[in-house]
Parts: sequence; structure tokens; C-alpha cells
Amino acid sequence: MANYNSVQTRDNNLVPEDVATAIIQDAPSTSAALALGSKIPMSTKTRTVRLLDVLPDAYWVNGDTGLKQTTNMGWTQKTTTAEELATLVVIPDAFADDADIDLWGEIKPRLAAAIGKKLDEAVFWGIEKPASWTDPYLYEGILAAGNAVTAATSDDFTLKVAQAAENLATDGVDINGFAARPGLKWRLAQLRDTTGAPLWQPNLREGLAGDLYGLPLAESDNGNWRANYTDLILGDWSRLMIGIRQDITYSIHTDAVITNDAGVVVFNAMQQDSKIMRVVFRVAYMVIDPSTALADRPFPFAAIRPTGAPAS
Repeated sequence: MANYNSVQTRDNNLVPEDVATAIIQDAPSTSAALALGSKIPMSTKTRTVRLLDVLPDAYWVNGDTGLKQTTNMGWTQKTTTAEELATLVVIPDAFADDADIDLWGEIKPRLAAAIGKKLDEAVFWGIEKPASWTDPYLYEGILAAGNAVTAATSDDFTLKVAQAAENLATDGVDINGFAARPGLKWRLAQLRDTTGAPLWQPNLREGLAGDLYGLPLAESDNGNWRANYTDLILGDWSRLMIGIRQDITYSIHTDAVITNDAGVVVFNAMQQDSKIMRVVFRVAYMVIDPSTALADRPFPFAAIRPTGAPAS
């Protein structure tokens, strides 16, 4: 449901009488799509890329005077559109004056994290994915390509990862990293071989900041991950294109008004002695899938699913 009248109020326990000024909270998480994908600047609203679609061929010549045959290459185009993520935050001046913390400084990183979560939800799971983003979201594309592998037990998890990577390799896709559900590194740390030796050995001095099969493993912990669908997504992340038309920008307004979708003014910053922060991010999404010597336009990602995962 659309929301046009949320106002930051005093009932958030941020105007204390005698408490510590530090706020106990977790660190804002970033976007897995932005962290792993290829970030490409966009100078216009749309961006078109050319992909190899048909590979050339060569032929044996029959004898000294045999006729040489012809061949050609083919290309196709894909276009993506930058769409806007945005929100507004309203804080009354009196509330901001009485608070003993930097409200705007606290809010800005959380807004960036909210935008990152919204982007990941669209890219990984198709949640509210803009209609102009015609490429399938990652999980949808993985299922359509038959690139999902089910790990029935914890013991065969790393084996299933290798099988999924092999399936991609047979299509000419070399994986370069993993996106995982929160806590997966701890599950890997529990895996043992028949002698009881660990199958996955991170650098214990640096905690679980390890890798898997020598490739980086990043847990997506901004709240977007759907662990009932998949534990792990692997692939060639250079083929996940995130187009940046406008980086995250913040602006504060003292005389703006907010209207609802019926055009009715529901808040007036000047008249109601408040400030409105506007945050805007314009971003595009595309999966780059050129033909390889082994397959025509392979989808460059795969997933390891838990038993009983939904079919779509």
C-alpha cells in the first residue's frame, strides 16, 4: 500500500533524559548485486550492449582445387533501462533540535541499506522488479536454464556445488564467486570427511572470511535472501550488469510539500516546521549472456537448493 504520510516522531526513544548517546545497532548491510556484479556507468536512461549470437565455422577443403565455403558471425542487442529507487524522510525541526544524536547521520546509511535490499530483491528474486527489466531475475533464469541442483544433505553440499559448477563449465561459463544465505559459512565449517577432518578450512585468525574452491564466498545479509529457495548462487558475476545512471544522492528540503497519489497535500515542510530528506538512486539490470564455443547464449548462474525448495 502506498504510504505518503510517515513522519519521524518522538516515540522512537531518541529524545532521552539520561541515556548513553550511542545507539546499539548492527552495521548497515550492502547490496550483494552491487558488490558482486559489474557496475557500469550510464550516461543516458537506457544502455544497449551487443552480444555474440552466432559463432563462425571453418571447413575442410576437398583436395588441391576444392572450393572453400563461407561463414559469418552474428550479433544481437540487449537494452536495459535505468529505473528509480527513492524515498522521503520527514523530521520535525523541534524533534531534531531536542535529539542528542545526529539524526541525519544515523538515517543516511540506513536509507542506503534499504535501497540495496530493494535492488537485491528485484535482481535475485524478482520482487517488484521493474517491467522494463526484461531479463529474468537470477533465480528465475537459473530454474529456466535447468541450472538448479538440490543438496539433499549437508554431507553432499560441497559435492553438489562442484556438480553445479561443472554444469556451467560444460556451457563455457567459468564461475568466479558465490552469493550465499546468511550463516552458510558456519554450515560449511561443520562439514567433515570420513576421518572427521574439516572439508572447509577458513583462515581461523580472520574468522570465517574464507572462500569456497578458492573463489570468494559472500553472504547476503541485508534481509533479501530467501533461504527456502536456495542456499547458494554461483556463476560468472562479471555477466551480472548493474548500470548506474545516478548514484545514491541525498538532499534536504525545508519548504517542500508531500502529496499522495490522489494529488492531495498531506505534509507541508515549511508550514509544519520540518525538514524532508529525499534519497534517489537510478539503476539498471541486465544479464550478459553471449554465445560460447560450447553453448548458445547460456545463462551464467546456477543455484544449490535445499530439499523441498519451491519449484518457482
